[in-house]
Amino acid sequence: MPGPILYSDFNCPYCYATHERLERLGLHDRVRWRGVQHSPELPRPMRAAAGPFAAELAREVESIRLRAPEVPIELPTGKPNTGPAIELAAAAGGEAAGGLVLGLYRRFWRDGEDLSDPDVLAAALAASDGDGAATGRDGAALAREWQREWSRLGVGGVPLLVAADGRHLYGLVDAEELARFIAADPEPRA
Repeated sequence: MPGPILYSDFNCPYCYATHERLERLGLHDRVRWRGVQHSPELPRPMRAAAGPFAAELAREVESIRLRAPEVPIELPTGKPNTGPAIELAAAAGGEAAGGLVLGLYRRFWRDGEDLSDPDVLAAALAASDGDGAATGRDGAALAREWQREWSRLGVGGVPLLVAADGRHLYGLVDAEELARFIAADPEPRA
């Protein structure tokens, strides 16, 4: 598959906005989505945010509304531990499970659903028509591999696009810059 690798976490609003921009640009199939946990300490089940964490979450959502006004987003009550959702997407085919990945982002950032809840994950998988569900892949092992790859890069944040030549594009960027970066990396990956 040509194009860069996108390291992303479902509970990151900047990752969600990047994914929505890729969808709008018709470029989602030009990247390899790899889920990583940038906040693996978040609880299961998701808890309501309070204090500074709640204020930070509200600032992040407002930042998306200002920087990506085309992206629908709602303020969730907290942030979920995304390990189970990432493992499900990995088992379903990772980048090949585009409908599932998009559905999971939207279930959290539009509907406020807890992506660590097995019932929410089952509903997301069913809504995606089992998009890649029968791959036979070990989602937990693949998620650990993606986490190690991302950690070795040393950036420590998401969203992170990595081109075949090693160039990085970090954070939420405008649609034009995103499209240019992807167009400049046409090399197939194994």
